[in-house]
Amino acid sequence: LIIFDGIDESRCERSELLDFLNFIFENNFYVFLTCRLEYHPFFNVYQALRIKKAHHLCIELCEWKNPQWEIYIAGLKSNYPEKIKLISSFQKQLIGGNFSTLPSRPLFLKMLSDLVINNETNILINPELSSNLAEIYYKFIKWKNIDDYNRKGGLYIFDLEEFEKGCFLFLREIAFLEYKSENEISFESIQNICREKDFFHLSKEYINKILLESSIFSIVRRTEDTTFSFSHKSFMEYLMAFNLADCIFPQDLNPNNAICNEIWYYFQTYEIAHHFQNEIERIQITNELSIEKRNIFMFNAFKNVLYNGIEDDLLSHDKRFEEVLYYIGKFKINNPELIRILKQIVNNHEKYHSNYFRTASVALAMVIDKKYCERYIFYLIKDYMREGDDFELNLNRQIRYYGETTLHKILKNDMDDYIFGRKLSTIISLKIFTYFTTKPTEQRNLPPLKNYLNQVYNAALKQGHSNIQKICKELARMKSQDILLTEY
Repeated sequence: LIIFDGIDESRCERSELLDFLNFIFENNFYVFLTCRLEYHPFFNVYQALRIKKAHHLCIELCEWKNPQWEIYIAGLKSNYPEKIKLISSFQKQLIGGNFSTLPSRPLFLKMLSDLVINNETNILINPELSSNLAEIYYKFIKWKNIDDYNRKGGLYIFDLEEFEKGCFLFLREIAFLEYKSENEISFESIQNICREKDFFHLSKEYINKILLESSIFSIVRRTEDTTFSFSHKSFMEYLMAFNLADCIFPQDLNPNNAICNEIWYYFQTYEIAHHFQNEIERIQITNELSIEKRNIFMFNAFKNVLYNGIEDDLLSHDKRFEEVLYYIGKFKINNPELIRILKQIVNNHEKYHSNYFRTASVALAMVIDKKYCERYIFYLIKDYMREGDDFELNLNRQIRYYGETTLHKILKNDMDDYIFGRKLSTIISLKIFTYFTTKPTEQRNLPPLKNYLNQVYNAALKQGHSNIQKICKELARMKSQDILLTEY
C-alpha cells in the first residue's frame, strides 16, 4: 500500500504526473491518496487515467457541520476540562454563525479554537472580522510566534517584542522565497536571509540551534535533509497575500508611499488572490479606512503600473499589469484616469495581449456597465467561428480560476440566482457562456443542458436582458459546432 497525503501540493509538471500515475497503475499498486478536487493538474491527469487503467473508489470529504462540530467540541471538553465554560461559549459562536462558513474546514476550525480557547496572549479576533480569513491567519501566526517564544524562544532571544516582530518578518521573507522558487527552502537560504535582514541579530551558531536543534518555528517544518517548508501551504499563501497588500498599505499608512513592488511580478493563484482580498478588508476595517480612503491607496499603487505599462510592448504579457486590471474591477475603483486606460485597451484590443482585453472588459463590467462583458462574449463567439485562439484562452482561464471539477457547481449557484431573480452578477454573461461551453467532469446533479439553457433564456426574456437572450441563441446555434455536450 502506497499512501500519498496532500499530493495536490506537489510541484510537478503534467508530464511528470502522467509518468508517475502510469507507473502506479501498470504495477498494480494499492494506492491511497488525498488531493483537492480543484486548482491542481494532478486530479485532471488522475481522472483521465483512472477510468482506463484502474479499479478505484473516489471519496469526497464534505464540509463539516453541526454533527462534526459536536464531536470536535466534545474532544475539546475532554482535553480541557478546566475550560468547559469557554468551550461552551465557543460552541454557541459556531452554531450562531459568528465565523460564517470558516468552521466548515477542519483547519480553520482548529485555528479558531486555538485562538479562542488556548490563547493566553491577548491576541483577540476583531468581532467585525470574525468571518474574515485573513484576520484568522494574521492573528493565528502572531499567536503561534508568541507561543513559540514562551516555549523555546526565550532561550535564544531575551526580548519578546523583538522576537515577535522578527518572526513575522522572517516568515514573510521565506514565504516569498518558497513561492518564487517553487521548492522547499534550503538551510543555507534561510541563513542568508537572517544575515541580510539582520533578523534577531543572531550569530550563525544561534541560527543553527534555532532551526536545526530546536525547530523553534512551529509554522515552519524541517525535513530530514535539512530543507524547510511551511507546515501547511496555506500559511505561505496568506503571507504572500500579506506581502502584496503591505506595499500598497505601508506601515506609516501614507498613501503617497503606496506601490506595487517586485512581488507583484509573480502569478497570483486563486488562493493567494482570495487571501489578498480578505487582507485588504482586514486592513481597511482595522485602520478604520473609508472605501474612498482605501481606494486612494490602491489608485496610487496601481497608477504607476498602468501608466508605465501602457507605453510598453503590450502584445507581450506582464502579470503585474493584468493583476492590476483585475483588482480595479474587483474593488470597484471608479477612478477616471484608471477607467480611461481600461477603455483604451478594450477599444483598441488588437494592439494588446488578449489577456488584457479579457480582464479589462470584466473590470469595466464590474465598475461601470455589464455591457462591456457582454461585448467580450460576442467577440469570443466570433473568435470561435473563425477558429481563433481567444476562445480557448478564456476557457482555460475560467477552468484554472474555478477548478475543472468545481466549475459547474460554482457557476450553477450564480445562474440559479439569475433564473430565480435573486441577484444579478455584473459578469453573468461570462458565467453563462463558460457554463455551457465547458464539458463537466461529473454530470451528476447537473440539469439537462437544453432545459437549463431555456431557463436562462426565459429569465433574460422576463428581465428584459436582450444581450443575454442573444448569447443564449448563439449558444444554441453553436450546437452544430460540437461545443456543447451531445445531449444538448
